[in-house]
Amino acid sequence: MTRETAGRLTAENMNTLYGFAMSRLGDTNEAEELTAEIIAALLGSLERLKDDEKFYSFMWSIAQNTYAAYIRSRVKQRERHSGLPEEDIAAEDSVEDDVLLRDDIRRLRRELSLLSENYRRATVCYYIDGLSCRETAERLGVSTEMVKYYLFRARKQLKENIDMERVYGEKSYAPHPFEIDFWGSDGGDDREYREFQKRKLPGNILLAAYYTPMTAKELSLELGVALPYLEDELALLIARGYLVESREKYRTNIPIFTDECEAEIIRSLSESVANRISPVADSFADALKSFSERFGDRFIDEAHQGWTAFTLCSHFAFGENAEYVYERFGDYPTDSPYRHIGRRGFIWGRSFERPERRFEGIYDNLSSHDGRAAVTAYNFGQLSQNYSGIFLDPVACAAVGCFDYLPEEWKPKLEKYGFTKDGKPQFAIFTRAEERELSDIFAEASKQTAALLRRSCDAIASTAGIHAPEHIRRTAEHIGAIIYQHDSLYYIADALIGRGMLKTGGQCRNPAMYVVTMNENNS
Repeated sequence: MTRETAGRLTAENMNTLYGFAMSRLGDTNEAEELTAEIIAALLGSLERLKDDEKFYSFMWSIAQNTYAAYIRSRVKQRERHSGLPEEDIAAEDSVEDDVLLRDDIRRLRRELSLLSENYRRATVCYYIDGLSCRETAERLGVSTEMVKYYLFRARKQLKENIDMERVYGEKSYAPHPFEIDFWGSDGGDDREYREFQKRKLPGNILLAAYYTPMTAKELSLELGVALPYLEDELALLIARGYLVESREKYRTNIPIFTDECEAEIIRSLSESVANRISPVADSFADALKSFSERFGDRFIDEAHQGWTAFTLCSHFAFGENAEYVYERFGDYPTDSPYRHIGRRGFIWGRSFERPERRFEGIYDNLSSHDGRAAVTAYNFGQLSQNYSGIFLDPVACAAVGCFDYLPEEWKPKLEKYGFTKDGKPQFAIFTRAEERELSDIFAEASKQTAALLRRSCDAIASTAGIHAPEHIRRTAEHIGAIIYQHDSLYYIADALIGRGMLKTGGQCRNPAMYVVTMNENNS
């Protein structure tokens, strides 16, 4: 090894060596002193290193030996100044051995926790439980020869790694926020995803292996979790398709929208809306006037009327934009992790705190199970509406005049969330024929809104693709274009609020949603 290479590698590892010293001594002054001794010993011994690739194992061997010498020196120093009787000095000698023994045991336990399952179980059975190779083979359900192979490999790994300093990753002490969500056709119960968000470990596994594939051992160190507790989580994530394994390395298989990606997308969305809002606002003002003339008597105030009109306009605009998204990205995939809960769709993650509530659910033209009504509800961040899929059939039932036949437990729930009052719907109800008429009223407004959405989709897809790893880049672009285009509506709504066309949430007392029924007449 050249002097230049030795100096560079030593300089790069000074902080790591200081961490090694600090973890053992717990005192900054002593740690600095030990670090200096390790570096001096390392630089003075490098001529013995014949293979540059073995620098790190050589460095940790020097560090451990220097640490042992430091402990011996400190014990002897105490002996000289203690004035203890000879028998007490003999007892003091054992302090060094105790310290080094405890350190060896700690490092052995650490390395055992990093062995893969087969090697670890064989080692524990043979060396700790005291089983023979034959008894170990019976417990593990493998051949005796395989047990011998496991033990050979485990001994080799323990010998090579026990003197290494393991540095735990950031996620071991500062786990990142993580949410998981889905979008697609025939989606199942979302309780699994809500439960997923309550646990830090699965999401942080996905974050750790997002840009760089990692081995189980590397994940263990990054997350600060021993392999015996990590292996089951890895198996569950692989079974769901969120994680894939290749050549003993794990790689995240779903797009994750990070802080940086989210910030760039939102910035491009707000700029796009600001630059294109005038045609949308002008056409919406015209549509709102026509809507009020035709259906205004169905609303108790302008706030409810305005938000219902905006929900209608948004619905028609998304219908127009859906064809553009399909032409650019294709249909929803059938082979994604979403296949476990539906036919076609996506699973993705978010890793950021979301203090701003832009949207909490999009429910577009969802048909009730009896087919007599369809619900459209956008939970805009500017409103207090909290519609969710569990209300689909009860809301539809109230819309078609079957409120009295609802199970008793549902009636107070609908009242609590403002969907009904004294048994009467508090949302807009239209027939299919009226929906076609509404489509004509909002034709120009939805056209202008769809044009803005298309611009947003292009900007979103570009940003999402840049922030995604290569193997799921196209998926990230597709999901981003679908999901974040809805956030365009948030900024459009803000602009319309600023122009006095929409009222803020506190002024809108009725749900900003509507139901389309199969009835030809509405009472």
